[in-house]
Amino acid sequence: MFPNRSTHRSSSEYSTRRSSEYSLSEQIKVQDDDTKMAKGTLYKMAFGSCKNVLAIIPSFISGGGTILTFFLFGKLLNQLTFYSMDPNPNAYDKCLKYIYGMIGTSCGSALCKFFDQYAWIRIGAEVSGRIRRDLFRSMMQNDVTFFDTNPIGGILTLLSEDSQQVQQAFGTEKGTQISNLAQFITGIVFAYVYSWKLALIATAIIPVAGIFMAFFMPAVIKEASRRFLSLSKSMTIAEETLSSVRTVRGFNREEDEIVRFEKSQYETIKSERRIGFLMSGMGSIIMILLWAMVLGNLYYGTHLVQNSLRSDGTFGFGLGDLMSCWGYCMFGRMGILMLQGSLQGEQRAIAAGARIFKLTNSPPSVPFDGGIEPDNFVGEIEFKNVTFRYPTRPVNVLNNVSFKIRSGEIAALVGHYGSGKSTCVQLLERYYDVTEGLILLDGRDIKEYNPRWLHHKIGLVGQEPTLFSTTIKNNILYGVETATDSQIDTAADIANAKKFIEKLDKKYDTLVGDRGGQLSGGQRQRIAIARAVIKNPRILICDEAISALDAESEKKVQAALDNVLIGRTGVIVAHRLSTIKNANIIYVFDAGVIVEQGTHNELVQKGGFYYKLVSRQLTQKDIMKGSEAAKKNNANSAAGNNISDTSNPQNKPVQPLPDPVKKDEKKKENKNEMKKDKKKKETSDSDSGINSSTTNSEKTRLLLPAYSF
Repeated sequence: MFPNRSTHRSSSEYSTRRSSEYSLSEQIKVQDDDTKMAKGTLYKMAFGSCKNVLAIIPSFISGGGTILTFFLFGKLLNQLTFYSMDPNPNAYDKCLKYIYGMIGTSCGSALCKFFDQYAWIRIGAEVSGRIRRDLFRSMMQNDVTFFDTNPIGGILTLLSEDSQQVQQAFGTEKGTQISNLAQFITGIVFAYVYSWKLALIATAIIPVAGIFMAFFMPAVIKEASRRFLSLSKSMTIAEETLSSVRTVRGFNREEDEIVRFEKSQYETIKSERRIGFLMSGMGSIIMILLWAMVLGNLYYGTHLVQNSLRSDGTFGFGLGDLMSCWGYCMFGRMGILMLQGSLQGEQRAIAAGARIFKLTNSPPSVPFDGGIEPDNFVGEIEFKNVTFRYPTRPVNVLNNVSFKIRSGEIAALVGHYGSGKSTCVQLLERYYDVTEGLILLDGRDIKEYNPRWLHHKIGLVGQEPTLFSTTIKNNILYGVETATDSQIDTAADIANAKKFIEKLDKKYDTLVGDRGGQLSGGQRQRIAIARAVIKNPRILICDEAISALDAESEKKVQAALDNVLIGRTGVIVAHRLSTIKNANIIYVFDAGVIVEQGTHNELVQKGGFYYKLVSRQLTQKDIMKGSEAAKKNNANSAAGNNISDTSNPQNKPVQPLPDPVKKDEKKKENKNEMKKDKKKKETSDSDSGINSSTTNSEKTRLLLPAYSF
């Protein structure tokens, strides 16, 4: 067992960490039906064309040629025996004839072996290449739910190791398997020709060996599946750790991750040991049976030679015949032993194929293609009573949400982290389908549209832009491959990226590095905006597009977004006030529902949930308005008349509230009420630590609630 090299965590923490991380095991457990289907599919791939079927011929000849050579060797041995007893030129000539025959047979077998190897290497490469293509295509066309429930490490194992197993088993190993089978069959046939009694002894072990193989092989397949699952865990851990190496290093968790990886490796090693034990046991039993066959043949063959002596001094069943039969049995034994090994490899490959086909044959919950493609799409968005939960979570993320964004309007979605804002974006991109309710685009259900066409009409700029390790030009062209250089230049200009690109030595041909590492955060974001702009989308979604940027980069990216949003329907998910304050309408989310809606000024004057969220980013003028409204809301709430719409269980559209200052004018006329308010204020100031010597900035800091995004 691996030693525990870390004292930071207990073993129980490792057993419970990321309980849903390896849900791939639930998706690809190999069942009997899956195995049968995979076997049929793989054989169809390997032998689906006449050209591939013809590859069997050189394989069979190269295997049978060995037995034919030994047949000639037996004849030569008999002739040498006669020659030693009665030397004459005719006997010598016959010996040379058999020798030349052996040379010709060996050369023919070698030539067939060449064609055999070449053909099966080509077939194996074709089968594995097709499997990889189909698997990768299936992954690309699958929905996001698939990647939520299946770790990348397991998928990479399918693409690399499992497809390689298929290539070996249905490539060179299949050719060797056919050669071994031919060697075994021809050996048995020649043995029956020489002596059916000896052949009967040789074939008597076949059903016994078959029984043992039928007993061992299911256990080998089961352990091979366990080995794959444990190896997938190791790959997932390695991929996750290496991709987050800076975080691991920053928290000094190197030893923890090493131990976690070693634990997963230990499970793989245990499965390998079990497979080795089963295969060794099966091989030992079959070897015992084969040696019993050989020894039985020699014992009975000696008896046949002794009793076949003729009166003229010759043998009806000579030494050469006995050696030939013994050779047939020996080469037959070698053939079936090697056939056993290749069959074990084939069973592993079939199990791997079953895992691959299980995924490639699983239809996505969100279709990849098909649907309407209207010419007059204007980009109006409406959520109608939308409820949604992620497939991996039992809790609703959105609860009966309804809102509308008109064509050409800019709407901002704000709220605390986890309130459901980004979920709305993912539903608009149709990464998922809603659990309940409808999402309408131009009055039509989003499910009616062709997803590929829809993705072309929607541009997305996220918080962490994903750039590929190629040139700036190719990254922009990722939006539209057929765009011209002038269109690329225009898109970069609109995205405020043209100036910094022109300053680079290679301009648009500059390599951005792995994930855009050669560019700054602001530059990467502007390239991502240009990539979205070049599609000319009707709807542009900005999901925390500037939240990770410094102040200088924020200004440049914000200016780029302002340019891009002109004339388009915009959906902005943001925390920074500079991004959302100019939106036509702001929807405030909390715990999966919309609690407020309105313009920036309306929501600030309201002094409710939105005001608390953005209070630290407001100007002094807005703060005074919001503070006054908030105090009045609190007073009304204490009186049982809560005008602050902080909950909306029915999720009906919330209308902007009247100005709280005008609404309370009559109350201000009551002098006694004003005195009480003044007294309360003085008491509150005293409790808050505010006195006459406190500066305005300190007062602002003490009065504002401690809310931020």
